Amino acid sequence: MCDVPTIERLLEKYESLWDAEWCDVVRIVREDETVEDYRAVGELALQRFHERHAPFDDSVTVGTEVRVETDLDDTGEHPLMGYVDRLVKVEDGRWEIHDYKTSKRLPTQRDVDRDRQLALYQIAVTEMYPDAREVELVWHYLRHDQEVRSQRTAEELEGLRQEVLADIARIEEATEFPAATSALCSWCDFRALCPAWAHEACVEELEPEELRGEPDVRLVDRYMDVGARAKELEAEKELLRKELIRRMEETERTALAGTTHRIRLSERRALRIPPRDDPEREELERALMDAGLWGRTSVLDRRGLERILEDEAVPTSVRETIGRYISIEKNACLYPSRRQEG
Repeated sequence: MCDVPTIERLLEKYESLWDAEWCDVVRIVREDETVEDYRAVGELALQRFHERHAPFDDSVTVGTEVRVETDLDDTGEHPLMGYVDRLVKVEDGRWEIHDYKTSKRLPTQRDVDRDRQLALYQIAVTEMYPDAREVELVWHYLRHDQEVRSQRTAEELEGLRQEVLADIARIEEATEFPAATSALCSWCDFRALCPAWAHEACVEELEPEELRGEPDVRLVDRYMDVGARAKELEAEKELLRKELIRRMEETERTALAGTTHRIRLSERRALRIPPRDDPEREELERALMDAGLWGRTSVLDRRGLERILEDEAVPTSVRETIGRYISIEKNACLYPSRRQEG
């Protein structure tokens, strides 16, 4: 019979391994988190997992970090290899592939039903272990103390196999490889060879004076400086726009003249529709559906709503209900033009 460790023994082992393996070379990327934050997350995950699954006697663990292999086609040119976190036999014919995650994001059922990694492992497991006739994929999201499960049919696995082979064919036929940047770039050891990061890797080695004199660095700095000044000018322009509109409304004029240009004011009516996160948005949509008018403005476009409000064939009570959720806004636009001389 397997000796199941108590939570105290488990945490003691965790602490000793952490102290033995930790070194200052490890870098915490997120500025709002510390080493102790990660250590605490590990402790809590172990406590929750132990509490949920002890005494771990509902299945037999075939192995951890189990290497699995298969060929994606009959040619042997596209082998697949991976490591299953934990391979479990529940009973004769029923197996499980377990994967352990520490990510902050908890996926939806739709996410895991479309996950490729464990499904590819399943293809290999069913070939390597003939008894694994029914396989369930299990993800443990340790931060959330949540377990998510998914199953694949033989048809779905074959479809996945063909999708991956098609992806391989596209990669093998490709002649251009544009850089696809992501948050993972920070951990990449090949940034000096990447067109998206090579220049940054190069200038990191420069002294401050050399850095300021490097032509491409100066170009980037000038661009950002102009962009910052452009934002300031846009903010000033918006203040002047509002002041011009105020003056025209105050003097009941529709245009004002400068030394070289005149500015004309044009006002247009526009509906204000509740934003998507506003509860009134859902109420407005429901009112349209109840009145059988949803098909006329299924994406709540302004012009569609205007036509409904102007349509005398729509009952007045319905138009009044819809009108409670929207308002009329004035969009003021300014049109500068050069003044005619003489």
